[in-house]
Amino acid sequence: MTDPWQPPPAHPVQPPLRGHVPPHGPPPPYYGPPPFVPPPPKRPNTGLIFTIVIAVVVLVAAGIGGVVWLTSDGADEPTLSATPKNATPDYGLVFGASGKDKTVEVYLDFLCPACKTWHETNGRVLKQAIADSTIKAVLHPLAILDRMSSSEYSTRAAAAAVCAADEDRWFDYTDALWANQPPESAEHPGDPALISIGEQIGLGDAFATCVSEGRFLDWVRTGTEKAAIPAVPTVLVNGAEQPLGSDLAAALN
Repeated sequence: MTDPWQPPPAHPVQPPLRGHVPPHGPPPPYYGPPPFVPPPPKRPNTGLIFTIVIAVVVLVAAGIGGVVWLTSDGADEPTLSATPKNATPDYGLVFGASGKDKTVEVYLDFLCPACKTWHETNGRVLKQAIADSTIKAVLHPLAILDRMSSSEYSTRAAAAAVCAADEDRWFDYTDALWANQPPESAEHPGDPALISIGEQIGLGDAFATCVSEGRFLDWVRTGTEKAAIPAVPTVLVNGAEQPLGSDLAAALN
């Protein structure tokens, strides 16, 4: 009787490869979540980036063009940032000879009734002293009473007077402004009326263009913001403030 048990056939044992650990049977089954596989990298949206770059370039170019327009000094393109001739650094207009013994400064508003009264009392004396070259006058057109106007009459009238001054017609034009001064609480005239006043004294197209384009509006507004005065009118003779209602002729003697 033969023995039913037979030893398994011998298998040749190969030496393990260097650096390799032989397996010890099949791995146990895995029931966890699937292993994380990172998604492939997204390709950049080159079309969107190109569109954004083009838009930025267009906006920058438009901004540069706007700055050039605002700061251009060309005769064909008057700008809101224009400065009148004979202007002082403190936003006044110089009339008369410099270097004289007396300097008269007048701060005024063309909607101010007291300013009109001062002009009626002292305007002739001031103009004569300038014509005689005995004083230097610095006149500051302000817009303090814009709060009384729904149309910024003080600013627009002052800017129109500066337009006239650039054509050496300040006194002719401002005489007409004072003569046609509207009440503080009335409906105030617009630019066409201011241009019409200029036409009545012989000012032409250059003046009308200056007013309609608002060439000196910003100059008047800035001067108003920087003016350190108690009220209008304020009159200084050699830096000394004159009492309201005082006679300019007496101060100049």
